Amino acid sequence: MELVNKVMIKKSFQAIEVETRNSDLIKWLMKNSIHRDRDYVFKIEPYKLRDLLDIARNLNMDIISSFPLINRIKLVKKRELVLRDYQEKAIEWLRMNNYRGIIILPTGAGKSYIGIELIRVLKVKTLIVVPTIDLLSQWEGKIISELGVSEESVGVYGGDRREIRDITIITYQSASKVEFLQRNMTNFSLLILDEVHHVTGEKFIEIPKRLVAPYRIGLTATLDIAGEKREMLEEIIGKIIQLSEIDQLITSGYLSNYDYELIRVNLTKAEEAKYRSLIRTYSEYLKLEGIRERGNKAYFEVLSRAKGDEYARRALRALREARELAYFNKSKLIKLNELLLRHRKEKIIIFSRHTRTASIISYIFGIPKITSDTPKELREKIMQAFRESKITKIVTAEALDEGIDVPDASVCIIISGRPSSRQFIQRIGRVLRPKGNKKAKIYEIITRRTMEEKIYGRRHSRASY
Repeated sequence: MELVNKVMIKKSFQAIEVETRNSDLIKWLMKNSIHRDRDYVFKIEPYKLRDLLDIARNLNMDIISSFPLINRIKLVKKRELVLRDYQEKAIEWLRMNNYRGIIILPTGAGKSYIGIELIRVLKVKTLIVVPTIDLLSQWEGKIISELGVSEESVGVYGGDRREIRDITIITYQSASKVEFLQRNMTNFSLLILDEVHHVTGEKFIEIPKRLVAPYRIGLTATLDIAGEKREMLEEIIGKIIQLSEIDQLITSGYLSNYDYELIRVNLTKAEEAKYRSLIRTYSEYLKLEGIRERGNKAYFEVLSRAKGDEYARRALRALREARELAYFNKSKLIKLNELLLRHRKEKIIIFSRHTRTASIISYIFGIPKITSDTPKELREKIMQAFRESKITKIVTAEALDEGIDVPDASVCIIISGRPSSRQFIQRIGRVLRPKGNKKAKIYEIITRRTMEEKIYGRRHSRASY
């Protein structure tokens, strides 16, 4: 077959095979293909198919494909979505960018409704990728209620369900499997990546790379990345835009106003002595071994030596014990008790960094805990009881940073956290969802003269909330 004015494409293993004799298209393929089988046969990563098709159309070439280039679906909607002004602005911005891009909006601003509106507008087979099991059912419920589609049109792929439908919701973990990506490489035309910051990891970046989906968006509350990672996301997903800050949405009435209070506590004399001894053990190892790096670089250097070095292992144990002491101590426990008494009638979410801390708080105060190892059924029962006000307090260890939707939760207590401003914004966003004249209260408890105080300083020096 003469292929000078034609291009043939078909599905291959984790790639799209392209055959053409057009010299202009071959020039592009020489730069963008991952493999060249023969003189006129190339393989490209699936996400680059849209760029190839745009070039081929500009060259007025015939496109012969072994699979549908757009997988359309029928939607029977009950009603138009009522969007906020900034959500409408997001849709228009995406339209101007060929429905590709990354939207940054604070937690509680209704990012999911932007995705749902895109499904309504484009009417194509859609894959929604989420980080948690909780978000599977949350997205499913919103799509069914807001789009008015039948339950049979929406599939969930995660937990104990394996459904591929016109609209499919899947966890990052499941979507990153080679067999899923291979089987569904050409199946979806719209890709929605919720909490898109997860994609920056080496494993999850394969999801948008290995799907052809010509329309693709990312949603997140904050995206504190730069350099090559940022460029990579913009190439694979689209341009990045931050539409509104938290204070703008509060002023407009879309988020609840809040008071933030930083509480500094001291270690007891015994804890202080132990903390200094532990830090000294770690610092002396760095000095003796001539490790001049500091912070994470030093930590990873010690970690790399720990396999065959007992002194390195001892230094790491000392650092971890010191960290645990800074993150949770007697003074924090006393202050937490005071706050629980002060807000005894309100719904409170307590955030900690470690499962052990959450377990101790749960045991002492009789508060239900949700951690990464909490069984799904128990987790759902706790959350349902919390929504129905049968219980009013929850403690969690980095399990509810994403995916919880409880508008009447009004108090957030951060016992310990990570340096990431993203995590902080996600956590406070859990209590900023508006309800009546609610004013939320945010407490962050940190320990003076410890590494935690330094972490707090670094985070707030670059914060944009």
